[in-house]
Amino acid sequence: MRLPIPRRLLAVGAVAAAAIALAPAPAHAAGYFGAQFDDLTMGAAGAPGKVYPLYIFGEDVTGGKVVLDLAELDGIAKVSFLDPDDERCKVVDKAATCTFADGGVDSIISVLLQPLAGATEGKTAEVPVTTSSADHEPYTVNTKVTVKSGADLIVLDQGKYDQAAKVGEDVSLPMVVGNVGDQAVSTLSFTFSFTHGITPVEYEECQYAVWDEAQGTHVYCTLRLTKPLASNEAVEIKGGFQGRIAADTSKFERGSSSVDVGEDLPAQARTRMGFAERGSGKHLELVPATMPSQRSARVVEIDTRDNWADSSWLIDTPFDLAAIGADVAGGVGDVVTTKLGVKNAGPSSANSVSSGEPILMFGITVPEWAKLVGVPKECEAIEKVGDGYEGRGSKPGYTYYHCWNQSYFFGAGETYTLDFKFEITGDSGADGLSTLTPVGRWEPWTDANNANNDAAITHAAGGTGGGLPVTGVQVGLIAGVGGALVALGVVVFMTARRRRMPVELN
Repeated sequence: MRLPIPRRLLAVGAVAAAAIALAPAPAHAAGYFGAQFDDLTMGAAGAPGKVYPLYIFGEDVTGGKVVLDLAELDGIAKVSFLDPDDERCKVVDKAATCTFADGGVDSIISVLLQPLAGATEGKTAEVPVTTSSADHEPYTVNTKVTVKSGADLIVLDQGKYDQAAKVGEDVSLPMVVGNVGDQAVSTLSFTFSFTHGITPVEYEECQYAVWDEAQGTHVYCTLRLTKPLASNEAVEIKGGFQGRIAADTSKFERGSSSVDVGEDLPAQARTRMGFAERGSGKHLELVPATMPSQRSARVVEIDTRDNWADSSWLIDTPFDLAAIGADVAGGVGDVVTTKLGVKNAGPSSANSVSSGEPILMFGITVPEWAKLVGVPKECEAIEKVGDGYEGRGSKPGYTYYHCWNQSYFFGAGETYTLDFKFEITGDSGADGLSTLTPVGRWEPWTDANNANNDAAITHAAGGTGGGLPVTGVQVGLIAGVGGALVALGVVVFMTARRRRMPVELN
C-alpha cells in the first residue's frame, strides 16, 4: 500500500495518443480514430459486478466501429452496457459492438462486467478490441481480464471542487466507501492529505506527518468495524474528515483521501515517514451508507485505482507578491554578487501542488552598465528571435532571464532570492529590472498591489537611473485581493495528475 500525494491527474489524451499510434491509416486519410480498454481485475463469483471505461476518440471519422470479442469471457462474466438507452453499443452472442455517427468522437462507454460461476481466483481471459472506420484499416489490441477473490473497495463520493470558503471556517473531506468484491473486510485504513491552509482535526484513530513539499499534513487512520463491510455494502465517515481554514491559507487549497483494506501503520514505517499520534478525545465514526446499484454507480477503476477522492476550496483571502531589486555598489571592473527575487507580502500563502509546476516565475533585465557573469541554475537566458523568444539555458552574457522557484509552497512573509553575479562595465546606461512579468510573458502579472510588481536594479556609484524607479519591497508592501493564483496556474485542478508517495509501507 502507498500513501497518495496528489499532483496532477493523468490526462486521457495521453492514453489516446498511445492508442492512435497503433492505428494504421491510408495515406489520404484525414483525422484519427481509436479506442482504449485498459487491462482490468474483476471480482470472483459472488461479487456484484463493476463498471469499467472504454475510451473512444476520433476526429473526422466515417463509419467508426469498435468490436469487443467476448469469447474468452464465456462463463466468466456477463458483459453489458451501463446505459440501456445508449443505442451506440449492443451485445450480440459473443461480441459487443459500438458504432458511431460520422464526425468527431469523444466518449467514455461504461462497460459492466458481472462475475459468473466460472469466475474463480486467478482465472484470466483476453478481450480483443478491434477498431475500424472507412478511413482506417482495422487494428486490434488485447485487453487482459484477471479474476481475483477478495474485498474490492471503491470511493463512492468523489468530492467537490472549488468550494467557497473563508479564513477560520470549518470544512470537511467526505469519505464514502463501498465494497464490490466477493469477500467482507473488517478493518479499513484511510489516508488524507491536506495542503498548508487546511488544519486537520486531531482524532485518536489517526497519526499525522508533515507533507514537506506542500507544507501541509498527511494523516493515516485505522478503523476497525463493529460489523464487517460485506459485498455490495457501503459505509461513510460521519460528517467527513474535519479541518479548518488557517489564517495564512492560500487562495486555493486541496484535500485528498484514499482507502484500503485496513492495517496498523508499522512502527518502522511510521518513524521513517514522520508519523506521530495526537490523541485528542475526538473519534472518527463510521456509519452505514447507501450502496448505489450498478446501473447508477460509475465506478471506472479497479483495485486501488478507484480508492481515492479529491476536494478543493477557493478561499476569499488577500494575496500580494512583490519584486525584490537591488542597489549594486562598485566601480568599473568589479564583480558583485547581488540577491534578486520575490517576497510574499501576504497575508496569504501560495501553493501549486495541484498543478505540479513551480510556484512562481520572475524575470531579470540586465542593466546596460553591467553584464551578468554568474547565472543561478534556476534561471534561463531568454533571447528575442523574430516575433518571439527562445531559451538559451543558464548561460551568462544575455540581457533577459526567466527564473523559477522550484518548490510548491510559498508562505506568507517568505522571501525567495537568488544570487546573481554582475560585472560592472560602465557608470552610465539604463538600470536593470527585477519583475514578476518577465520579458516574453503573454500577459502581465496582476494582483491587488501592482505597484510593487517591478523593482529596479540600480548602480550605487554612477548609475544613470534610466530604468524604472525603485519599488518592490524597498517602498513597502500592501496586501490585496487579486488574481495571483490564477496566473500561477494553481487553480488548474482538473488537469492535475495524481502521484504516490515513493515509500512502501511494509
